[in-house]
Amino acid sequence: MTGKPSRTPPRGIVRVRSRPESRAAELEVQTGPWARRFERLSERLLSTTKPIVWVCALPGSGKTRLLLELERRAADPYAMGLNIGGWVLLDDPTPEALRTALAAGRASERSGRRLVVASRPSSEAARSLLTPRLYGSVEVIDERDLFLRSADGRSTKDRELLAATGGWPLLVDGYLGRAAEMVLSDPTCQHDTAALAREVGTSARTLSRLFSSETQLSFKSWCQRARIAAAIERLSTEADVPVKQLASDLGYASIPAFSHAFRQVTGKSPTEFAASK
Repeated sequence: MTGKPSRTPPRGIVRVRSRPESRAAELEVQTGPWARRFERLSERLLSTTKPIVWVCALPGSGKTRLLLELERRAADPYAMGLNIGGWVLLDDPTPEALRTALAAGRASERSGRRLVVASRPSSEAARSLLTPRLYGSVEVIDERDLFLRSADGRSTKDRELLAATGGWPLLVDGYLGRAAEMVLSDPTCQHDTAALAREVGTSARTLSRLFSSETQLSFKSWCQRARIAAAIERLSTEADVPVKQLASDLGYASIPAFSHAFRQVTGKSPTEFAASK
């Protein structure tokens, strides 16, 4: 069977284009500490002589947000000084997508092109990027770079926010931070995405997308973890708290349902966890 080869890149590859992709266009223009964080990171990306940049960090550190902003700026004719034409951006790529990009060999020190890979330290991408073959060719950007710093905040309000959150991007984010605070203030509540999005001033779609990209969890799963975190805190600080009472207080219909959710997160039942503290 013959025909033209597909021009669609493997899953995980996001190529910088001449106009913004829909997901990049949705991202609000970054201001304040976020803008200064981007300036700091983009300078690092542009100044390195290494052709491959690995944005290696845990969920919630703003990896996807960095790539989305790079994509948006590349498509903005007014973003002077950010010449990243020909760069390849990969957000949590599959092993196949990363191998394809590495084999293409588009990134090189001489051309100034970069292959930017964002992933968790434990991802499959790590195996490909930590090989002897690529030794000396990979620049690593980790949590220390991605977390917002005190210097990123110029106003008193910014500095207070960074101090309260430790600069953790998940909590600093205007939408995510407010939504997370509302969930954590009452983890037993069955939070509705649409209602919560209205409270923080965004759409349900944007809130869900940001939660997914920054935490690697759906909004529902994140809320579930918030409930389990509340359970862990009580089991750790309260003596002999009845599991039945704890399950009821956290909104679970039964002890088995609570125990199943608890084991999914911690690997132990509530009783086993309490016994091991």
